[in-house]
Amino acid sequence: MDGPAALRKAYLKYGGNVSEPVATVVDLLAGGQTIDQGDSGEVTATPYNTDDQLYTVPVTVGGQTFILDLDTGSSDFWLYSAEINPSKLHGQATFDASKSSTFEKMDGYTFDIGYADGSSSTGYVGTDVAVVGGVAFDKQAFGIATDVSGSFAALYNCDGLLGAGYPYGVDYGNTIKPVGQKTFFANVISTLTLPVFTADLGKTTGSYEFGAIDSSKFVGALMYAPIDTSTTYWEFASPAFKVGDSRWNWPSDYYVSIVVDSGSQFMMLQQGLVDTYYDTVDGAVTDYPNYSNTYVFPCNASLPTLGLAMGDHDQFATIAPEHLIYSDIGNDGMCMGALQYSLSGGPQILGDPFFRSQFVVFDAGNAQVGVA
Repeated sequence: MDGPAALRKAYLKYGGNVSEPVATVVDLLAGGQTIDQGDSGEVTATPYNTDDQLYTVPVTVGGQTFILDLDTGSSDFWLYSAEINPSKLHGQATFDASKSSTFEKMDGYTFDIGYADGSSSTGYVGTDVAVVGGVAFDKQAFGIATDVSGSFAALYNCDGLLGAGYPYGVDYGNTIKPVGQKTFFANVISTLTLPVFTADLGKTTGSYEFGAIDSSKFVGALMYAPIDTSTTYWEFASPAFKVGDSRWNWPSDYYVSIVVDSGSQFMMLQQGLVDTYYDTVDGAVTDYPNYSNTYVFPCNASLPTLGLAMGDHDQFATIAPEHLIYSDIGNDGMCMGALQYSLSGGPQILGDPFFRSQFVVFDAGNAQVGVA
């Protein structure tokens, strides 16, 4: 996916309006049983493409295997239906209820997940045995999409979505109606050795692990920040940031809340932070042709590290410079930054660049996010 299209998709995920120049460039260019107590499991996470557009994992539902986007920024679990119009498919595998002896349709239940641009996935809801990395739940509710449009359909060879948002929010954060259903993580959490899952992602193959924290995958101590449990996001407060060795503290009455979202390709943060960062980068501009309000800079520019304070602690998660370059934008030696402005009034987002630089712990038992 090209840079403007990827950024537009990231904005629209959170219901925001996209600036006209960016939009123009895009146009052109219930119940159940679980496995035994004290379990854990690990699943391989593979970059969807060379731009790390998303990380996909193998998931088995009703004995059929699918490649899904594990998304910590949402809570819907859905697959393509075998009944969908073939013209909507681009290599995606489909769920065939007739091939599963354990599938049960939830009569009267539907789901409808969509973006502000009209892209959507809609259909009916059922339950079946779901297995992720050896961790299983035998009556997992999920959507079976009978219609998709826009950006969903364009994700070739990605068979749906496994939402992994904070599991205890209102209606569990998903779009299932008339009553929201538990996410996979919410269903299995009581059976896990620890009430956590972790993300260890990188440019090459990484992994998600449920129920354990593997200390061999990181160096040093984990740094934790409490999350806002009133939402279904993994969202924490950050009172300060660093650009290189220089530190800035936010005003005491200014609340900076950041969502950790594996389903976004960018880090989208407050304008003052982003401008402060790029003020140190020679040649960085926001008025490059066709990239209005989007930071680009010479690909050979020297970039500083970016640090974000974790909660109220004087500890910083540090993102290395190589993870703050999204991609080159042509043959003129300019690159698009992976750090961009957040939506006005919208959440601030730590997407894939953050994951590539950190080992991340999603700790539902203690309502916190940890990094190392």
